[in-house]
Amino acid sequence: LAVPGVGHILVILAIESVIATILVLLLEKNFYLQEIKLFISKKRKNDEEIGCITTDDFEGERDRDVATERELVSELQDTKDYPVIISSLTKEYKSLSAQLFPCGTNANTKLAVDGISIAIHNGECFGLLGVNGAGKTTTFKMLTGDISISSGSASVASYDIK
Repeated sequence: LAVPGVGHILVILAIESVIATILVLLLEKNFYLQEIKLFISKKRKNDEEIGCITTDDFEGERDRDVATERELVSELQDTKDYPVIISSLTKEYKSLSAQLFPCGTNANTKLAVDGISIAIHNGECFGLLGVNGAGKTTTFKMLTGDISISSGSASVASYDIK
């Protein structure tokens, strides 16, 4: 490597390729993605500091339409008129400590989607509305298969997503 030439450049290239390959594999498998994002952005605030609202705050105020839709989905027999059916769809993101120690507390688990149930009728124009962080993007990512479903079920054109 002390001799003039490209030897030192090839060594650096080999090291960079190993690091890049490991990074791509980690990102493709969403391996510790949340922890990496938190580390990079340094937005380590807990829920009390940013004033998050939990689902417990609204437990008694469930809309009648939500209850009606949930009941329709649970009693649905003939699915041919409903190309999209989502039943009790839930997504939980677990922190690194919750993944390493699954028997511990669930304090390090973030609930992104909490039991959504929808049956979309043929020809119906549908959209999800909600504030930032309500789970709209996560719901569609689960429907497209970009991320895994924690619990519940979903089918698009009679194809089971799970």
